Amino acid sequence: MITPLEILWVEDNANQIGAIWELFKVRKIHNNFTVVADRQEALALLNQEGEYAANLRPHLIFVAADAVTDDMAEWTHIANNRHFSHIPLIVVADDDQESADVRQKAEQLGISPACYLQKPITFPDMMQVVGCLTGFGVTFTHFNF
Repeated sequence: MITPLEILWVEDNANQIGAIWELFKVRKIHNNFTVVADRQEALALLNQEGEYAANLRPHLIFVAADAVTDDMAEWTHIANNRHFSHIPLIVVADDDQESADVRQKAEQLGISPACYLQKPITFPDMMQVVGCLTGFGVTFTHFNF
């Protein structure tokens, strides 16, 4: 049996993740998506608190660039927490400028996201993510293409 990939998506506009969800579905990549609106909800899920007590910790965290820039200091805390630092953080930006802004702020605070993507996300982008994850010791052994 294949264990589903647990994915946390931090995005205040849930409609934004429709395309990525479809991409996973079409490619038959087994996953469980949990969408939260902000860092506070993400932290509750990571700590398995409140309504997220029964959730498994994610294997991947996708976070909208604006969610990172609005609360960069708090994301630094999450990224450097010994309980969560092994979880790859993938920043998703709307455009090149937003991506550059996030990279600069992240660098200043010592955050090193595993990967940066730009919307709309395509299958080749997801293959880029797979490449980024090898640095975290993540190995994919099964894809249905």
